[in-house]
Amino acid sequence: MRVFFHTLGCKLNQAETEALAASFSRQGIEVAVGSQPPDVIIINTCTVTSKSEQKARRVIRGFSAQYPDALVIITGCYAQVEYEYLRANFTERDHAVVVSQKHKDVLLRLPDFLREHPEFTGSSRVQKQRVLLHWLPAESSRACDVFAFHTPSYNFHSRAFLKIQDGCNNSCAYCRVPLARGRSQSLAVERVQRRVAELVRSGFREIVLTGVNIGSYDSACHDLKLLLRKLLKSTRYVRFRLSSLEPESIDEELCSLLTDEKVCAHFHLPIQSGAEKVLTAMRRRSSPETIRRAAALLRRARPDALLTADVITGFPGESQKNFADTATLIKEIGLHKLHVFPFSARPGTTAFTMENKLPSAVIKERSMMLLELSRKLYSGYLLHHKGRQVAVILEQKMNGTGWQGSGENSVKYRVTQIPPMLELGKGMLVTARAAEVNPDMTCNALFLSVEENTPLFI
Repeated sequence: MRVFFHTLGCKLNQAETEALAASFSRQGIEVAVGSQPPDVIIINTCTVTSKSEQKARRVIRGFSAQYPDALVIITGCYAQVEYEYLRANFTERDHAVVVSQKHKDVLLRLPDFLREHPEFTGSSRVQKQRVLLHWLPAESSRACDVFAFHTPSYNFHSRAFLKIQDGCNNSCAYCRVPLARGRSQSLAVERVQRRVAELVRSGFREIVLTGVNIGSYDSACHDLKLLLRKLLKSTRYVRFRLSSLEPESIDEELCSLLTDEKVCAHFHLPIQSGAEKVLTAMRRRSSPETIRRAAALLRRARPDALLTADVITGFPGESQKNFADTATLIKEIGLHKLHVFPFSARPGTTAFTMENKLPSAVIKERSMMLLELSRKLYSGYLLHHKGRQVAVILEQKMNGTGWQGSGENSVKYRVTQIPPMLELGKGMLVTARAAEVNPDMTCNALFLSVEENTPLFI
C-alpha cells in the first residue's frame, strides 16, 4: 500500500503532515515521494487567502484525474470552514472524502485500520470511499486532541517541527484562521519537554517551535519566555527556531533569551501594515510604535538576524498615504524580506463586508511594489553577509558532493567544496563560509567543517 501527501500553507500544517506520514510509515505503509501511483492521497489544505483555496481545488482535481484509482482525502483548515462545499463538489464526482480540521487527528488512526484491511489496496476508488465513509463516523465521535500530531521521525524535512500552541484568541478583521482552528490552546510544559527530548534523541539539530500564535503560549503559569528558558537550559548542541512572533509579544525579557546562540537568528513578524489607521481597522493589537519597538529590541539582541514580516496590502480603505507609511516603516525598522499578501476578503470575517474595497488593479500594483522592495532588501542582506561563517542544516544532496541547506538565518545555501571522502547526510549541521549570491536569491557557501557534537537533552 502506498500513500501520498500534499501540504498547503504554514509550518503548522507541515508539522501535522509529518506526524500523519510517520503514522503510516510505522505500519509499514509506503509514503510515496516518486511517481508510483498511490492508493491514498491526503491533501492538507489552507484557508488564509482565496488563492490558497483555489490552489487546493486545483490540486484536488489534478490528483483525482492523474490517479483514478487513488482515494483523495481532503483535510486541513479549508476542509473545516468549507466542509459542506467540499463535500458537495468533490464527494460524488471525484469520490473524495472530506475530514475537517477538528477531526484531522482521526487520520492518525487510519493506518491501523488500513493495516487490518489489505484488500483496500486493490479496491476501486468508489469502494475505498465507501469503506472509509463507513469507518469515519465512529472515529470522529472521539474527543479531538489537537496536540496528537507528534513524531520523532520525519519523511519530508531535515528540521523538526514541534507544535506547542494552536488556535487564536485575537479577532483580526481579515483572518479566518480562528474559524478553522478555534481558540488558543497550549501544549502542557511537561509534554513539550518530553517531545523535545524525543527529537533530540532522534538526532535533530534544529527544532522549530510552531503554532498559530506562539507568543500566546500559556500552560501551568508558563508563558513562552519561561518555556524557552527551560528548553535552552535543558539542551545542548541543538538549536531552536521560533516560527513567528506578534510584535506586542516581544519585550526585553524575551529578547534577553534570544541572545542565546541556540536560538536561530531569524525572526518573523506579522506586522500587516505600517499605518495606524489600517492597523486599527484590521483590529490588530499592535501599532506602528509597537512594531518599531519590537524590531529595535530584536536588532539589539541579534544584530545580524534576518528580520522578515507578513504584510497585507490593499486592505479596505487603505489610502495611498497609508501604503506609503507602510513602505516607510518597512525601511525604517530594517526589515529584510516580506511575505506580501494582497487583501483577500474572507467569508465569515469582519473585513468581508467592509466598504471602500480597493480595485484589484490597485492591490496588484501595490503588491508588486512591495515585492520589489522585498527583493532589494533581501539582496542587500545577502550581500552584507558574504564572507561570514554560517551554520547550515543539510537538506538535499546536489550533483557531485554539494548539498543544499538552510542557515540559522533561514537563508538557502548551496554548500560546495566538500571533501569527496567525507560522508555527509540529511539533517547534519555543517559550518560554511557564505560566498556569492545566485540570481534565485540562494547563496553559495564553501564548506569548512562538520559540527560533530551530538544533540543532548540534559
